[in-house]
Amino acid sequence: MQLDFEFQDKRRLLLDYDDLKKMGIKFSREQFRRMEMDGRFPKRIRLSASRVAWKLSDIEAWVASRPVGLR
Repeated sequence: MQLDFEFQDKRRLLLDYDDLKKMGIKFSREQFRRMEMDGRFPKRIRLSASRVAWKLSDIEAWVASRPVGLR
């Protein structure tokens, strides 16, 4: 799968909310939280009290698993 949003080192990179929006994944913060709780989106990693991120590899796998019309 080709993403428009390119990174240097995909094995260690974490994505924040703004990175997800740049990739075209445009849900509200609350919608991400609900989807995570339902198992429909990768779990976030808490970086601090006010910062969260997701692993790039988890997001790429999630995008690849989506039906073609929803990518």
